[in-house]
Amino acid sequence: MNKPWQEKSVRLQRYLKSIRKKSGLTQKVLAATLNKPQSYISKYERGERKLDLFEALEILEACGRYDVNELIDELKPAVSKELPRSIESFKLLAPAKDKIKTIVSTKNKVDKQIVTKKSPVKKNQK
Repeated sequence: MNKPWQEKSVRLQRYLKSIRKKSGLTQKVLAATLNKPQSYISKYERGERKLDLFEALEILEACGRYDVNELIDELKPAVSKELPRSIESFKLLAPAKDKIKTIVSTKNKVDKQIVTKKSPVKKNQK
């Protein structure tokens, strides 16, 4: 199962690649603009290299697109899909939690009744 941050990384890779292509830039031209080797572009687009926020913004700027809101919006769907799942899971588990509390409470009451109803062991009995 992919972790949420992995899904976001993939979204970022795809987004940056699509922006580069929409801008009509090749990896080689973008790399030259950024004063980086072409392998830098290739590696982050394939997920072999992680980018920090400032690198991503630098790439967007080099592509002629410096819109942080657009970048954030592109990453949001991964978050909005995860949250409802976790809320639904919690809603499903909440009744089970109450049932477990009831079972444990009942078991404790029964245990107490058994302990109090046991006859004391007489010293002379062996």
